[in-house]
Amino acid sequence: MEDSRRHRLLWNIAYYPIRAALCLRFNYHPKVRPIEGPSIIVSNHVTDLDPLLLALTVRRFTYFVASEHVFRRFGKLLTWAQGPISRMKGTTASSTAMTILRRVRKGFNVAIFPEANRTFNGVNLEIVESTAKLIRSSGASLVTHRFRGGYFTSPRWSGNSIRRGRMTGEIVNIYPPEELKKMKPEEIADIIRRDIAEDAYATQAEWKIPYKGKNLAEHIERTLCVCPSCGSLGTLESKGGGFSCRSCGLTGEYTELGYLEGEGLPFSTVTEWDRWQAGELQKRADAAGEDCVAEDDGVELHEVDDDFREFPVSAGTLRIFADRLELADRRFPFRDISGIAINGPQLLTLTLRDKHYTFTSKRIVNLRKYITLFHAFTAPEKILSL
Repeated sequence: MEDSRRHRLLWNIAYYPIRAALCLRFNYHPKVRPIEGPSIIVSNHVTDLDPLLLALTVRRFTYFVASEHVFRRFGKLLTWAQGPISRMKGTTASSTAMTILRRVRKGFNVAIFPEANRTFNGVNLEIVESTAKLIRSSGASLVTHRFRGGYFTSPRWSGNSIRRGRMTGEIVNIYPPEELKKMKPEEIADIIRRDIAEDAYATQAEWKIPYKGKNLAEHIERTLCVCPSCGSLGTLESKGGGFSCRSCGLTGEYTELGYLEGEGLPFSTVTEWDRWQAGELQKRADAAGEDCVAEDDGVELHEVDDDFREFPVSAGTLRIFADRLELADRRFPFRDISGIAINGPQLLTLTLRDKHYTFTSKRIVNLRKYITLFHAFTAPEKILSL
């Protein structure tokens, strides 16, 4: 309990300076609504700073579930100051669920991003349904929260780039535990999907607000990897406000309104292109046979221990086949992979049996396609929800 007193004190001291800084930087407009505990707060996930932005909305100190890359970046200082609950992305950890239950049963609020990942294309990812079961069994209220405008403020593929436009955050609904007890987990999952649903381009069609910044298109190839003109994989490049295919010469621009423009370009939104691209990757998987479907050189492999420390293992060309991933002399059979996800814009995380690995590169690389192809081979119904 001594730790929780410190966490609350530090948050109360930092609240107004953080609010001033983030509201100015993001042009963020939170609709503040203090939430009493114990509650489990769920929200869509659009920027790296969503925990702080959400905390500005609910005002009262709240514990957050954070993925392992946050602990690798901020480590002991973050744990000491705010006590986040750790989760290895791409896995389902019972220890995380037990920590959440202990916190809410002591009267605290806990915030969860049930998509477990930030959107790459502006629409929600599928939620982790175990979240609904956890909420029902917790005895806490369910609070639903939604961000709007966050995707264009900080597109995931752009890295640390912030574009100044408009972003809002607000509580959508509050469901008391008595009401939740009458629902099945599937019904709770449905209300979460409904309440946190956000389509960035639908919101932009309503707002029509420019998101201004530098080099607006740079690194968009972290999301878009199949050329819609020639069908080449991995030939898209970006610079400044534009992008091109080095195979066929297709060119386009990413505008301040977040739309795509270019002669012969068949898509006007990242969402449309990305959904078409998922289908193209599925076709490549279906026709793969024993051939390599995609590869990238200059990829580094690290092993991650239980304290989130990384140790270099190997480096070389990452390849994906119908039944495995390969890097140098390492093989990762699909049948042994229990978790796979992306952290940040291009850190591929993988759990193989009881070991955790990361793949990354110093170059701008689309590592997300390996998850799309993994699901194309193992669970095709999931590829449109990535």
